[in-house]
Amino acid sequence: MDIIFGFEPNVAGSSPAEGTRIKTMKKLFLGISLICLLLALFTPLLIKADEPLVPCDGVNVKCTWDSIKVMLERILSFIIWKMAIPLSVLALTVGGIIMLTSAGNPGMATLGKKIVYSAIIGVFLSLCSVLIINFVLNAIGYSDTVEMPTEPPTDPTDTPFEP
Repeated sequence: MDIIFGFEPNVAGSSPAEGTRIKTMKKLFLGISLICLLLALFTPLLIKADEPLVPCDGVNVKCTWDSIKVMLERILSFIIWKMAIPLSVLALTVGGIIMLTSAGNPGMATLGKKIVYSAIIGVFLSLCSVLIINFVLNAIGYSDTVEMPTEPPTDPTDTPFEP
């Protein structure tokens, strides 16, 4: 039970390598759990998309180079507005709570600051991703540019509030 709460028992004859292996297993378990949680959270958003990510189906609507551009813009819009922004708000909240509850522990305060700084850098990079993609496309010779999604995709089934 002590292993669950983060305390490793001192067992006679146990080597330091076993403690390192247990810590590695804990990190692996937490990483897989986080990935499963994120998949569980974002799968409904992928299924209930306002419009499909790929604008052509290959049968009724033929795929062209413009379809790739539209698909790239839709993927960017989804990543920025439905993944990066909500996750950054969550990370900022968690980092702030850790800093507030550190109670003078400099290690916890430093961890909270790292989380907040990482969230801010992540939002900055996700919003600058359009610039990065346009730079790469221009470097390989593609003349058209990708446009920044200006607003989050709206759900056509939402209706305005009527009293």
